[in-house]
Amino acid sequence: MRKMEITPPSLPADLEERDAAFPPAGEEVAGRTFRRQVVPPHAREHLWVSGCRFVGCSFPASELHAAHFTDTLFSRCDLSNVKWAGCGFQRVVFDECKLVGADFSAASWSHVLFEGCRAGWANFSEGRFRFVRFAGGELRGGVFGACRFDRVEYARCDLTEAEFRRTQLRGVSFADSDIRGLRVGEVASFELT
Repeated sequence: MRKMEITPPSLPADLEERDAAFPPAGEEVAGRTFRRQVVPPHAREHLWVSGCRFVGCSFPASELHAAHFTDTLFSRCDLSNVKWAGCGFQRVVFDECKLVGADFSAASWSHVLFEGCRAGWANFSEGRFRFVRFAGGELRGGVFGACRFDRVEYARCDLTEAEFRRTQLRGVSFADSDIRGLRVGEVASFELT
């Protein structure tokens, strides 16, 4: 099976290291690397993040609404239980991140890769997904209800008891994934063909 092409983030090689706490004052963060930071809880709206790397950062109880992440890398970050509903993600990579219980409901995802992430019980409901790949991850009990999918792939994922109610699954690949107990709604709904 041919792997789906995801456009990777465009990140400059010489990103500025940032010691100050994220997010800094203002509505836009660009061209920075944040390492091993614990981001204090913030309730923010309309934050724009572009061309940034987050390495080993933790976001406990973070609340963002309608934030936008473009050309961004999250590597080995802990985003457990974040509330990032209605956010937009374009050309973003989540590499070996912990996303357990995260609320990404009504988010928009375009050219996003989740590689080796633990996202059990994460809420992706009502999301719009275009060119998104989940690879080698744990999504046990994840919620993907009422999502719109266009070129989505789950490869080697644990989708045990994940929920896809009211989501069209035509063309979605579940190659080599564990789909025991997958919940898709009524047979008449044509969610799974």
